[in-house]
Amino acid sequence: MTPLKGPDMEKKNMDKQRVNLINGLTLVIVIVWLFIVVMNATL
Repeated sequence: MTPLKGPDMEKKNMDKQRVNLINGLTLVIVIVWLFIVVMNATL
């Protein structure tokens, strides 16, 4: 079990980074979309 622990942990960290990146991009997209909606509503 011990030899498998290293790569598995690295893979988990990679997956976590990817999830964080996707969450960050989603947040940015939502903020931009809301900004556009508000601008269209006020114009």
